[in-house]
Amino acid sequence: MPPPTNILTMTPKIFLQVRPQVHEHLQHWIDRARKIPSPELQEQALASIAAKTFHCEGGGIYSLLAGDRHREAIRFIVAYQTISDYLDNLCDRGTSLDPDDFRTLHTSMRHALTPGARIGRLLSIPR
Repeated sequence: MPPPTNILTMTPKIFLQVRPQVHEHLQHWIDRARKIPSPELQEQALASIAAKTFHCEGGGIYSLLAGDRHREAIRFIVAYQTISDYLDNLCDRGTSLDPDDFRTLHTSMRHALTPGARIGRLLSIPR
């Protein structure tokens, strides 16, 4: 799929290809969030997805630049944006006010993007 070159070719792709795929991937994360055992964390996850779906929809537009790999791009964009919004939501609305908790949460993003890395090394907080 070649990238669109103008608004007339881009708009149908956004509404007919990008948005449905974004919502398909968001449903996967909604299903996962519903399985979070902590009621507070589950509530934050579902609220984050509900309130910030448009971030994934907007980010999904960049998948149009990925050509034949647009489905992979959407999958990554939705996952990355969803975890970013969730972490921000936890920092903004969570019950902890400890800065070390915030650092640990955001370090988890680095861990998620480093397959095979040892958790202890990534999650150690310098004191």
